[in-house]
Amino acid sequence: MIEYTEGTLMYMHEYGSYTMAQLNAFTGEPITATKSSHPYSYEPFEVYSNNSVETDGGAYDDRMRQWDWDKFAQSCQDVWGNTGQLFNSRTPSKIEEFLRLYNDNPKLILTRIVEGCNSSNGYSYWYFSWNNGE
Repeated sequence: MIEYTEGTLMYMHEYGSYTMAQLNAFTGEPITATKSSHPYSYEPFEVYSNNSVETDGGAYDDRMRQWDWDKFAQSCQDVWGNTGQLFNSRTPSKIEEFLRLYNDNPKLILTRIVEGCNSSNGYSYWYFSWNNGE
């Protein structure tokens, strides 16, 4: 038996226990390639969600670097003291601060963080969604 609960899929086993299955952050389908089973080609999953406000903007971290490398690096330096490109150990509040600096918008509200893996090179990527606070 399968039950849907708030974006998470629950499988009920014959003996009554449940197993949580994450959903692909972009398709909504159950994830079959997880970070542990496919470390270099896993599907995108949501790591943070703030549903209290609507999303009206968003970008992939690699695109943000392409658009303005210097601004990306300086925003990282200002928030974390380095220009590192991995976001898996960074908190949503600090990522929100980074996005506010990068976008020159002190009212920006982080609404979603998605982590995925580029299967062509095995590197992680992040997608950030936000509300411009206007």
